[in-house]
Amino acid sequence: MAARPGSNGADITVRQLLNHSSGIPNYEDNPKYLAPYLAGDLAHVTTPSNS
Repeated sequence: MAARPGSNGADITVRQLLNHSSGIPNYEDNPKYLAPYLAGDLAHVTTPSNS
């Protein structure tokens, strides 16, 4: 599971996930994340270094 910075993810609860308050970033809101896919590169793989 993805974790908040400084966390191992074990303290994220189902309630936080359902309330969208877990601290896990919403990558779809980041234009840098979506750019390769919108440009047609559907095989692009995002890594922590380029996210």
